Amino acid sequence: MLKGLLLISVLLVARTDVSSGFLVNPGDASELLAEFGQLKEAVSTLTNQVRSSCGCASTLAPRCPDGWTMFDKSCYYFGVVPKTWQDAEVACERLSGHLATVHSAEEEKFILDYVKSERRDLVDLSHGYTWIGGHDFLLEDKWMWITDEHFNYTNWRAGNPNNGRGGNGNEDCLDVSLDGWNDNVCSSRLNYVCERKTFY
Repeated sequence: MLKGLLLISVLLVARTDVSSGFLVNPGDASELLAEFGQLKEAVSTLTNQVRSSCGCASTLAPRCPDGWTMFDKSCYYFGVVPKTWQDAEVACERLSGHLATVHSAEEEKFILDYVKSERRDLVDLSHGYTWIGGHDFLLEDKWMWITDEHFNYTNWRAGNPNNGRGGNGNEDCLDVSLDGWNDNVCSSRLNYVCERKTFY
């Protein structure tokens, strides 16, 4: 809102000189800069007054939408209705996110700890298989994230990725489980984890 007030104020100060074709006369530039500086200072003062009167912190803390859990600079949503990998991605997009991308052991631990302790209803009885955003359906055995990033961290289960060893068809989508990462058939119906950035 304050940025909008600043813009309106600047527009009110700006004068159009049709004969010169400039937004302001070149000679008025220093005057305009001085007025802009005064407006900027006034907005800063108003911002501080609003923050002090409402008890707001000087910097706003990052947060997540209701139903999402924060870790680092991202929010995570744990889907409890099993879906195919593609349907899980669509569900995440509808929530302004994407299937989770895992870039560290700490991030993976956060996801698995949540699956194990907080949401026992998500845990497949055998391993806790859960979709995350990795795939190799563009080029076999070239894994990347749904965000088009290449993997900078992996935790493949022993013997994986194995593309189903030819028995189950193409396993081009990534699930995470309590014992590591697994390539899986994209049409399998699993729980899933969405990710989006925090907001202020």
